[in-house]
Amino acid sequence: MRISVKNQKDWLAGLIFLFFGVLFAWGATFYRMGVKSRMGPGYFPFVLGCLLALLGIVLVVRSLSVAGEKGKVERLHVKPMTLVLGAIAAFALLLNWAGLIVALFALIIVSSLADQEFSLRESTINAAVLIVASLLLFVRGLQLQFPIWPAFLVR
Repeated sequence: MRISVKNQKDWLAGLIFLFFGVLFAWGATFYRMGVKSRMGPGYFPFVLGCLLALLGIVLVVRSLSVAGEKGKVERLHVKPMTLVLGAIAAFALLLNWAGLIVALFALIIVSSLADQEFSLRESTINAAVLIVASLLLFVRGLQLQFPIWPAFLVR
């Protein structure tokens, strides 16, 4: 039996979602699950992983029956992918040392460089709005304990 893929983009996206969904659901099993009324630390990541895998299955099945755009999937764009993943890594590394404001600014500016139509002015405005929103939502609203400024400025 030969599988006929009618939509290559959905096929590849579905396989990627399925892979990461299964990976995260499996990784969550190493934490205590708990029950719906009293969720453990592994419950939410497990559910999200299962939902991501389910979405992947839907896309794979859909790619076999619904025709998509003609042609092959474009080449892999390494520069934008590297910039976005690097921005996330920079945020993770900077958060505790440089504070939320600097880490978010770096995340937004570096990930914005992945766009072919990068504008420093627009990215800076975007960063300012997202930083204020994050401070209001996470620090003030949810009262999460993040260092706001670099440690050497606070002392």
